[in-house]
Formats: sequence, C-alpha cells, structure tokens
Amino acid sequence: MGPAYKSGAGEAWIERHCADPSSATPPHAGGSLLRSYQWQDRFLVGHPEIDADHRRFFDHFRDMASCVDDPGAGAALDMLFTDCVADLIRHHATEEHIVARHGFAGLAEHKSRHRTLAYQAKAALAMGRDGEWMTALMLLSTLVLEHVAMEDANFRTCFARVAAAG
Repeated sequence: MGPAYKSGAGEAWIERHCADPSSATPPHAGGSLLRSYQWQDRFLVGHPEIDADHRRFFDHFRDMASCVDDPGAGAALDMLFTDCVADLIRHHATEEHIVARHGFAGLAEHKSRHRTLAYQAKAALAMGRDGEWMTALMLLSTLVLEHVAMEDANFRTCFARVAAAG
C-alpha cells in the first residue's frame, strides 16, 4: 500500500487541486507563500479563543514557508508540520465545545467537516514526509484557510445572536 495521502479522500482532494502534484512545487515559492499568510480581520468569527487559534494557523504556515525552500530543513519541517496538525486537531475540539455552548445549529455537520479536515491534514503530513513539503504546505494551508474563511464564518451569526441576547 502506498503513502496515506495516496488513498481515499486525500487522493481525491489532491487530484482535484493538483493535476500533477509533482509539478505543483514552484522553485523558491516559500518567499511568495510567506507574503500570502497574512492575517486579515475578515477572518474574525467573533469569539476571542477561536479567533486567536485561527491567527495561530497563519503563524504556523509562515513558519513552515520560511524554511520550505531549504533542502536541509526536512526535520524542522516535520516538527513544524506535526505541531500544526496537532494544533489543528486540538483546535477542532475546542471550537466544537465553544460553538455547542453557544447553540450553533450546524454543529453535527461542522464536526463531520472537522473529521475530514483532520484526515486530509494527516495525509498532507505524510506527503511532506515523502519529501513533498511544498505541496504538503500548499495543501494543508489551502484546506485550513478555506475552512476558516468559508465554514467557520458561519459562527458569526451565532456569536452575534448570543452577544445581542446579553
């Protein structure tokens, strides 16, 4: 059996977003990635703990992008990537607990999306460990940032409603 990212949902995502994953790694792309991982207030969802976690993902991605072009940085990237994936899984549990307390109606669906995202994050880590760190970083950062911008944005209404109620 091949690497974890070459099976199941991870493979489908890669095929959809990277026609040829081996060609998806532009030379010296880490510098341009650094510029793309800048926090913007449009990502705020209205809860300080969740917003702080989301900001931390930008930090994780900038840290990884700062050394992704270095051929000798495999061990550092493995550590940074592993920490990011662990932080993501911890964040999911925290976020689910917070939104449950606030009565978020879409919690069951959101938990399902978290399970998928955790699987994909682990697949991206496996891809990096196979020497495809740039592609793994692009995959993980895209997945997480799309989730924050599109899925977690749904919390704004929930948090605003709770704040208005007092």
